[in-house]
Amino acid sequence: MLKVMSIFFLIIACQTATAQQVDKNTKDYSIYASVYQWYGELDSNENWRKDHPQVVLDLKEYPQNNWEKGAHRILDIAPLADITASDTPPASHRVRVTLEFYPATAGADHVIGQYVQQLVTFDRNLQQVLKVETELNEKDDFESRYIASASTNLIRAFLYSWTQGLDEPSSASLSHWLASDAQVTLAEDQIIGLSNYKAQIKALGLTQIRRVIKNLRISPLDKQRYQVDFEYQWSALNAQGENEVANIGVSIGLSVIDGKVLIQVYTEQYLAPKTDLGAEVRC
Repeated sequence: MLKVMSIFFLIIACQTATAQQVDKNTKDYSIYASVYQWYGELDSNENWRKDHPQVVLDLKEYPQNNWEKGAHRILDIAPLADITASDTPPASHRVRVTLEFYPATAGADHVIGQYVQQLVTFDRNLQQVLKVETELNEKDDFESRYIASASTNLIRAFLYSWTQGLDEPSSASLSHWLASDAQVTLAEDQIIGLSNYKAQIKALGLTQIRRVIKNLRISPLDKQRYQVDFEYQWSALNAQGENEVANIGVSIGLSVIDGKVLIQVYTEQYLAPKTDLGAEVRC
């Protein structure tokens, strides 16, 4: 019995340490959301031209440097430091994005991909893309199966925006992601729905809330509907100044229609502590 209890407390201690350290390079979810949103729009259709009217881009990954349908599969997102006065918000945000690009070729299931690195500049609000500069563009020496990525990029953009909205209720609206008949069940029984989410979090005395996305799976059900499953590693300070941690399983049924993500069903539940922390994969 003592051995079992020792193992249990060791698990809790490891999870607490992991949650407190989340890691030195804590992701800025707003930047990640903007990057995935941009490439999701770029892979969808040419509406990006009117949605980002000021953008200057070289289109070097495309044949003859002309836009056409393709798939950008993001490998790495590295925000660059903004050099401004300490009391002045940056006029723009620069992000170095590493990705694989696959051109859509009619009648071809397999294509030659390209390893691409681009410097993407966003406006200060991360709403508009201002410039995209291709720094590296190398063709693969092998074929890869072509898999469209527009919807999965848009879903990942939504996940980062949604998660930031849960962590920082003042930073983003959650309701605009919900279909009119959406069903939402949160893990915490004391939080009833999202209509007054900010006030409910305040009443619980929780601060410094942080969710880390792990073990993400995006499964297409048809051309518009997707099943999304993942885990949140959740941490927060309670009203007594103590650090609380939990693992939360999340299941989402959603659709992507005309470039917009809409939630039909959102369900959370608390999970038992894990013994194999190394098996987790961060999003």
